Amino acid sequence: MSVTTLNRTRIPAVTGLIAALATKPTVLEDIAELQATSWEDGWRPDCVILLYSHVPGDGGGIFRFVPGDTTTADDDAINVTDADGGRWRRQWDYAINAKWWGALGTSTDDTAPLGAFITYLHINGGRGYIPSGIYVLTAELLIDESAITSDTEITRIVIEGEGDGATQLYSQHAGNCLRYLGGAGGGLGAYAQIKSLRFRGSGITNSVGMLIDNAAWLTVEDVTVMDFDLGIDGYDVLSSKFDSVRQRFNNRAERYQYSNTSRPNAILKINCTVGSNYVYGSNVIGGAGFCVIGGAYEGNGQNAGV
Repeated sequence: MSVTTLNRTRIPAVTGLIAALATKPTVLEDIAELQATSWEDGWRPDCVILLYSHVPGDGGGIFRFVPGDTTTADDDAINVTDADGGRWRRQWDYAINAKWWGALGTSTDDTAPLGAFITYLHINGGRGYIPSGIYVLTAELLIDESAITSDTEITRIVIEGEGDGATQLYSQHAGNCLRYLGGAGGGLGAYAQIKSLRFRGSGITNSVGMLIDNAAWLTVEDVTVMDFDLGIDGYDVLSSKFDSVRQRFNNRAERYQYSNTSRPNAILKINCTVGSNYVYGSNVIGGAGFCVIGGAYEGNGQNAGV
Protein backbone atom coordinates (compact mmCIF):
# COMPACT_ATOMS: atom_id res chain seq x y z
CA MET A 1 0.00 0.00 0.00
CA SER A 2 1.31 3.42 -0.96
CA VAL A 3 0.05 6.00 1.54
CA THR A 4 1.03 9.67 1.43
CA THR A 5 0.26 12.22 4.12
CA LEU A 6 0.20 15.88 3.09
CA ASN A 7 0.18 19.03 5.13
CA ARG A 8 -3.34 20.44 4.83
CA THR A 9 -1.99 23.89 3.94
CA ARG A 10 -0.97 22.44 0.57
CA ILE A 11 -4.43 21.08 -0.27
CA PRO A 12 -6.58 23.51 -2.31
CA ALA A 13 -9.63 24.71 -0.40
CA VAL A 14 -12.91 23.16 -1.60
CA THR A 15 -16.07 24.96 -0.55
CA GLY A 16 -18.15 22.88 1.83
CA LEU A 17 -15.46 20.24 2.33
CA ILE A 18 -13.13 21.99 4.76
CA ALA A 19 -14.52 19.96 7.66
CA ALA A 20 -13.41 16.80 5.90
CA LEU A 21 -9.86 18.14 5.76
CA ALA A 22 -9.61 19.13 9.42
CA THR A 23 -6.77 16.63 9.88
CA LYS A 24 -3.85 15.80 7.61
CA PRO A 25 -5.41 13.75 4.81
CA THR A 26 -4.10 10.51 3.37
CA VAL A 27 -3.75 10.29 -0.41
CA LEU A 28 -4.52 7.03 -2.23
CA GLU A 29 -4.63 6.23 -5.91
CA ASP A 30 -8.23 5.14 -6.50
CA ILE A 31 -11.30 3.40 -5.05
CA ALA A 32 -9.72 -0.03 -5.57
CA GLU A 33 -6.77 0.93 -3.37
CA LEU A 34 -9.06 2.25 -0.63
CA GLN A 35 -11.02 -1.03 -0.74
CA ALA A 36 -7.77 -3.01 -0.40
CA THR A 37 -6.31 -0.92 2.43
CA SER A 38 -5.89 -2.34 5.93
CA TRP A 39 -4.82 0.29 8.44
CA GLU A 40 -1.79 -0.54 10.60
CA ASP A 41 -2.09 -0.82 14.39
CA GLY A 42 -5.73 0.25 14.31
CA TRP A 43 -4.85 3.74 13.04
CA ARG A 44 -7.25 5.13 10.48
CA PRO A 45 -7.40 8.74 9.17
CA ASP A 46 -10.57 10.80 9.28
CA CYS A 47 -10.53 11.28 5.51
CA VAL A 48 -8.66 10.22 2.40
CA ILE A 49 -8.11 11.89 -0.96
CA LEU A 50 -8.28 9.73 -4.08
CA LEU A 51 -6.36 10.88 -7.15
CA TYR A 52 -9.03 9.31 -9.36
CA SER A 53 -12.04 7.02 -8.95
CA HIS A 54 -11.49 4.21 -11.45
CA VAL A 55 -9.31 5.47 -14.33
CA PRO A 56 -7.02 8.52 -14.56
CA GLY A 57 -8.89 11.66 -15.48
CA ASP A 58 -12.30 10.61 -14.17
CA GLY A 59 -12.06 12.87 -11.15
CA GLY A 60 -10.94 11.59 -7.78
CA GLY A 61 -12.56 12.76 -4.60
CA ILE A 62 -12.56 13.09 -0.84
CA PHE A 63 -13.90 10.23 1.28
CA ARG A 64 -14.65 10.61 4.96
CA PHE A 65 -14.67 7.75 7.45
CA VAL A 66 -18.08 7.00 9.00
CA PRO A 67 -17.58 5.82 12.61
CA GLY A 68 -19.91 3.08 13.80
CA ASP A 69 -21.24 2.23 10.34
CA THR A 70 -21.13 -1.52 9.79
CA THR A 71 -24.02 -1.98 7.37
CA THR A 72 -23.82 0.45 4.43
CA ALA A 73 -23.12 -1.52 1.25
CA ASP A 74 -20.14 -0.74 -0.95
CA ASP A 75 -21.42 0.69 -4.25
CA ASP A 76 -17.96 1.33 -5.72
CA ALA A 77 -18.71 5.03 -6.11
CA ILE A 78 -20.29 6.89 -3.16
CA ASN A 79 -19.94 4.36 -0.33
CA VAL A 80 -16.73 2.33 -0.05
CA THR A 81 -15.67 -0.36 2.43
CA ASP A 82 -11.97 -0.83 3.25
CA ALA A 83 -10.23 -4.15 3.96
CA ASP A 84 -10.92 -3.79 7.71
CA GLY A 85 -14.65 -3.35 7.16
CA GLY A 86 -14.57 0.41 7.75
CA ARG A 87 -17.10 2.47 5.84
CA TRP A 88 -16.17 5.59 3.87
CA ARG A 89 -18.51 8.08 2.20
CA ARG A 90 -17.67 10.42 -0.66
CA GLN A 91 -17.99 14.15 0.04
CA TRP A 92 -19.33 16.47 -2.66
CA ASP A 93 -20.85 19.92 -3.01
CA TYR A 94 -23.15 20.01 -6.04
CA ALA A 95 -23.74 17.13 -8.41
CA ILE A 96 -23.27 13.37 -8.48
CA ASN A 97 -20.92 12.48 -11.34
CA ALA A 98 -21.59 9.49 -13.61
CA LYS A 99 -17.84 8.94 -13.89
CA TRP A 100 -17.70 7.96 -10.20
CA TRP A 101 -19.26 4.66 -11.33
CA GLY A 102 -16.70 4.17 -14.10
CA ALA A 103 -18.56 5.67 -17.08
CA LEU A 104 -15.97 6.72 -19.67
CA GLY A 105 -17.75 8.60 -22.46
CA THR A 106 -15.20 7.41 -25.00
CA SER A 107 -17.58 5.67 -27.43
CA THR A 108 -17.31 2.40 -25.50
CA ASP A 109 -20.19 0.58 -23.79
CA ASP A 110 -21.19 2.59 -20.69
CA THR A 111 -24.54 0.87 -20.09
CA ALA A 112 -23.63 -0.72 -16.75
CA PRO A 113 -22.02 2.31 -15.04
CA LEU A 114 -24.73 4.69 -16.24
CA GLY A 115 -27.37 2.25 -15.04
CA ALA A 116 -25.78 2.14 -11.58
CA PHE A 117 -25.51 5.95 -11.56
CA ILE A 118 -29.21 6.37 -12.37
CA THR A 119 -30.23 3.68 -9.88
CA TYR A 120 -28.44 5.59 -7.11
CA LEU A 121 -30.21 8.80 -8.14
CA HIS A 122 -33.74 7.42 -8.20
CA ILE A 123 -33.23 5.75 -4.81
CA ASN A 124 -31.60 8.72 -3.10
CA GLY A 125 -32.62 11.73 -5.20
CA GLY A 126 -30.28 14.54 -6.15
CA ARG A 127 -28.63 16.15 -9.15
CA GLY A 128 -26.76 13.86 -11.53
CA TYR A 129 -24.12 15.11 -13.93
CA ILE A 130 -22.90 13.36 -17.10
CA PRO A 131 -19.71 15.03 -18.37
CA SER A 132 -18.90 15.66 -22.01
CA GLY A 133 -18.46 12.49 -24.03
CA ILE A 134 -20.17 9.85 -26.17
CA TYR A 135 -21.70 7.15 -23.98
CA VAL A 136 -22.67 4.02 -25.89
CA LEU A 137 -25.75 2.16 -24.62
CA THR A 138 -26.61 -1.43 -25.48
CA ALA A 139 -29.64 -1.71 -23.18
CA GLU A 140 -32.30 0.54 -21.67
CA LEU A 141 -31.57 3.09 -18.96
CA LEU A 142 -34.44 3.19 -16.44
CA ILE A 143 -35.47 5.98 -14.09
CA ASP A 144 -37.95 4.13 -11.89
CA GLU A 145 -39.93 6.39 -9.57
CA SER A 146 -42.98 4.15 -9.52
CA ALA A 147 -42.62 3.55 -5.77
CA ILE A 148 -43.26 7.23 -4.98
CA THR A 149 -46.66 7.64 -3.34
CA SER A 150 -46.38 11.07 -1.73
CA ASP A 151 -46.06 14.51 -3.31
CA THR A 152 -43.63 15.54 -0.53
CA GLU A 153 -41.00 12.83 -0.98
CA ILE A 154 -37.56 14.29 -1.74
CA THR A 155 -36.08 11.64 -4.02
CA ARG A 156 -36.80 13.53 -7.26
CA ILE A 157 -33.90 13.76 -9.63
CA VAL A 158 -32.19 16.07 -12.09
CA ILE A 159 -29.98 14.60 -14.82
CA GLU A 160 -27.92 17.04 -16.86
CA GLY A 161 -25.03 16.97 -19.28
CA GLU A 162 -22.66 19.65 -20.49
CA GLY A 163 -24.89 20.54 -23.41
CA ASP A 164 -26.49 19.01 -26.48
CA GLY A 165 -23.25 19.14 -28.46
CA ALA A 166 -21.10 17.83 -25.63
CA THR A 167 -22.90 14.97 -23.83
CA GLN A 168 -24.37 12.26 -26.04
CA LEU A 169 -26.16 9.06 -25.06
CA TYR A 170 -25.67 6.89 -28.16
CA SER A 171 -28.16 4.02 -28.27
CA GLN A 172 -27.12 1.03 -30.38
CA HIS A 173 -30.06 -1.28 -29.68
CA ALA A 174 -33.78 -1.69 -30.31
CA GLY A 175 -36.09 -0.60 -27.51
CA ASN A 176 -35.78 2.45 -25.29
CA CYS A 177 -32.67 4.54 -24.82
CA LEU A 178 -34.16 6.02 -21.62
CA ARG A 179 -37.41 5.04 -19.89
CA TYR A 180 -38.96 7.22 -17.20
CA LEU A 181 -41.53 5.44 -15.00
CA GLY A 182 -43.43 7.83 -12.75
CA GLY A 183 -45.12 7.47 -9.38
CA ALA A 184 -48.56 6.05 -8.75
CA GLY A 185 -51.60 8.14 -9.54
CA GLY A 186 -51.27 10.15 -12.72
CA GLY A 187 -47.59 10.92 -12.53
CA LEU A 188 -47.62 11.78 -8.84
CA GLY A 189 -44.22 12.83 -7.62
CA ALA A 190 -42.45 13.19 -10.96
CA TYR A 191 -40.86 16.67 -10.82
CA ALA A 192 -37.84 15.18 -12.62
CA GLN A 193 -35.63 17.23 -14.93
CA ILE A 194 -33.60 16.00 -17.91
CA LYS A 195 -31.35 18.69 -19.33
CA SER A 196 -28.49 19.58 -21.67
CA LEU A 197 -27.72 16.36 -23.51
CA ARG A 198 -28.38 14.45 -26.72
CA PHE A 199 -30.21 11.15 -27.20
CA ARG A 200 -28.82 9.68 -30.39
CA GLY A 201 -30.13 6.52 -32.01
CA SER A 202 -28.85 4.23 -34.75
CA GLY A 203 -31.95 4.20 -36.96
CA ILE A 204 -32.95 0.76 -35.67
CA THR A 205 -36.56 -0.41 -36.08
CA ASN A 206 -38.55 -0.18 -32.81
CA SER A 207 -35.92 2.03 -31.17
CA VAL A 208 -37.21 4.83 -28.91
CA GLY A 209 -35.26 7.83 -27.62
CA MET A 210 -37.29 8.52 -24.48
CA LEU A 211 -40.25 6.51 -23.25
CA ILE A 212 -42.16 8.53 -20.65
CA ASP A 213 -44.70 6.50 -18.71
CA ASN A 214 -46.97 8.20 -16.16
CA ALA A 215 -45.32 11.57 -15.61
CA ALA A 216 -46.51 14.92 -14.31
CA TRP A 217 -44.40 18.05 -13.81
CA LEU A 218 -41.57 16.60 -15.87
CA THR A 219 -39.13 19.09 -17.45
CA VAL A 220 -37.03 18.27 -20.51
CA GLU A 221 -34.77 21.17 -21.52
CA ASP A 222 -31.99 21.75 -24.08
CA VAL A 223 -32.19 18.17 -25.35
CA THR A 224 -31.90 16.69 -28.84
CA VAL A 225 -33.59 13.38 -29.77
CA MET A 226 -32.47 12.08 -33.16
CA ASP A 227 -32.11 8.99 -35.36
CA PHE A 228 -34.70 6.80 -33.59
CA ASP A 229 -37.72 4.98 -34.96
CA LEU A 230 -39.77 7.01 -32.44
CA GLY A 231 -38.15 9.97 -30.71
CA ILE A 232 -40.41 10.44 -27.64
CA ASP A 233 -43.15 7.98 -26.70
CA GLY A 234 -45.41 9.30 -23.93
CA TYR A 235 -48.13 7.51 -21.96
CA ASP A 236 -50.20 9.32 -19.30
CA VAL A 237 -48.13 12.49 -19.59
CA LEU A 238 -49.55 15.67 -18.13
CA SER A 239 -48.46 19.08 -16.79
CA SER A 240 -44.99 18.68 -18.32
CA LYS A 241 -42.70 21.12 -20.14
CA PHE A 242 -40.42 20.58 -23.12
CA ASP A 243 -38.16 23.63 -23.55
CA SER A 244 -35.71 24.00 -26.46
CA VAL A 245 -36.05 20.34 -27.41
CA ARG A 246 -34.92 19.36 -30.91
CA GLN A 247 -36.48 16.27 -32.52
CA ARG A 248 -34.90 15.58 -35.90
CA PHE A 249 -34.18 12.75 -38.33
CA ASN A 250 -36.38 10.25 -36.51
CA ASN A 251 -38.89 8.06 -38.30
CA ARG A 252 -41.57 9.60 -36.03
CA ALA A 253 -40.76 12.52 -33.75
CA GLU A 254 -43.19 12.03 -30.84
CA ARG A 255 -46.42 10.35 -29.77
CA TYR A 256 -48.55 10.95 -26.67
CA GLN A 257 -51.57 8.88 -25.61
CA TYR A 258 -53.69 7.59 -22.74
CA SER A 259 -52.79 4.30 -21.07
CA ASN A 260 -54.08 4.08 -17.47
CA THR A 261 -54.43 7.44 -15.74
CA SER A 262 -54.51 10.52 -17.99
CA ARG A 263 -55.01 11.69 -21.54
CA PRO A 264 -52.18 13.91 -22.84
CA ASN A 265 -52.90 17.11 -20.93
CA ALA A 266 -51.19 20.44 -20.24
CA ILE A 267 -48.13 19.47 -22.28
CA LEU A 268 -46.18 22.63 -23.09
CA LYS A 269 -43.57 22.91 -25.86
CA ILE A 270 -41.49 26.12 -25.85
CA ASN A 271 -39.03 27.01 -28.64
CA CYS A 272 -38.84 23.41 -29.81
CA THR A 273 -37.81 22.27 -33.28
CA VAL A 274 -39.57 19.28 -34.83
CA GLY A 275 -38.13 18.78 -38.28
CA SER A 276 -37.10 16.28 -40.94
CA ASN A 277 -38.87 13.35 -39.28
CA TYR A 278 -39.81 10.86 -41.99
CA VAL A 279 -43.38 9.82 -41.08
CA TYR A 280 -44.71 12.55 -38.79
CA GLY A 281 -43.86 15.27 -36.29
CA SER A 282 -46.27 15.21 -33.31
CA ASN A 283 -49.04 12.64 -32.87
CA VAL A 284 -51.23 13.52 -29.87
CA ILE A 285 -53.96 10.91 -29.48
CA GLY A 286 -57.06 12.05 -27.58
CA GLY A 287 -55.25 15.06 -26.19
CA ALA A 288 -56.84 17.40 -23.64
CA GLY A 289 -54.17 20.09 -23.81
CA PHE A 290 -51.08 20.40 -26.04
CA CYS A 291 -49.61 23.90 -26.35
CA VAL A 292 -46.79 24.99 -28.67
CA ILE A 293 -45.11 28.38 -28.17
CA GLY A 294 -42.40 29.43 -30.62
CA GLY A 295 -40.03 27.03 -32.32
CA ALA A 296 -40.65 25.35 -35.67
CA TYR A 297 -42.35 22.39 -37.35
CA GLU A 298 -40.89 21.72 -40.78
CA GLY A 299 -40.37 18.94 -43.29
CA ASN A 300 -42.13 16.16 -41.39
CA GLY A 301 -43.69 13.31 -43.41
CA GLN A 302 -46.11 13.92 -46.25
CA ASN A 303 -48.04 16.51 -44.21
CA ALA A 304 -45.41 18.73 -42.64
CA GLY A 305 -46.15 19.61 -39.04
CA VAL A 306 -48.70 16.86 -38.38
